[in-house]
Amino acid sequence: SEDQWRHLTTRSGWLEREFAGAPSLEGFLFSDTYRFAIGIDANTAARHLVSRFLDVWNQECLAAGKLWGTPLEVVTLASLVEAETSIEEERAVIAGVFRNRLRRGMLLQCDPTVVYALKRRGEWQGRLLRVHWTVDDPYNTYRSPGLPPGPINSPGRASLRAAASPAATPYLFFVAKPGGGHAFSTTLAEHNRAVARLRAARSRYLGVHRPRRGVHAEVADGGRRSDPDLLARKRL
Repeated sequence: SEDQWRHLTTRSGWLEREFAGAPSLEGFLFSDTYRFAIGIDANTAARHLVSRFLDVWNQECLAAGKLWGTPLEVVTLASLVEAETSIEEERAVIAGVFRNRLRRGMLLQCDPTVVYALKRRGEWQGRLLRVHWTVDDPYNTYRSPGLPPGPINSPGRASLRAAASPAATPYLFFVAKPGGGHAFSTTLAEHNRAVARLRAARSRYLGVHRPRRGVHAEVADGGRRSDPDLLARKRL
């Protein structure tokens, strides 16, 4: 049942010692195709998912060599990559952007972490607004420095690989394109120009497509993505 799964996700003790400090099993229940016997209990099924995660993790660690951070940090970054893009060639670049921001002490300002924070607080209403960037929650990377305390989803193999070996890139910013993918920038000024171009393109798009109820525009500042940027990632 859903309640059983919620209870099981708190059992971080199932993880190996290298993931000490993980707040839950969030991020470690590997998404894959499984064949289970009818009637299998949730506890046994969850252990299979964790075991599969550890198999994939060990394979990707072996391929990556020396990691840039702790295993928990790498998996947490992988979950951010998983949430930001489904485009294969972008994963390592986005991981590289977040690594650059971490090295410079910049806030990650990752929208999906705010959504996760709101969901775990029972405050998510299906729409991300600027006011939510101020929510006092350790998972809110618009307010809390560094990575969140743990993963915000269960990253797949491609995102784990990207997070273990981020691309060497000069980029510090990215913004979602209306048709999918992202525009990457090295400076705030360049980023703001990209936001302006994409906002204009989005306006033209909405001129020939009926907008969804409640869609509105907000001005982006400080390199942050605004409401329309989040909606663009969902491909209006």
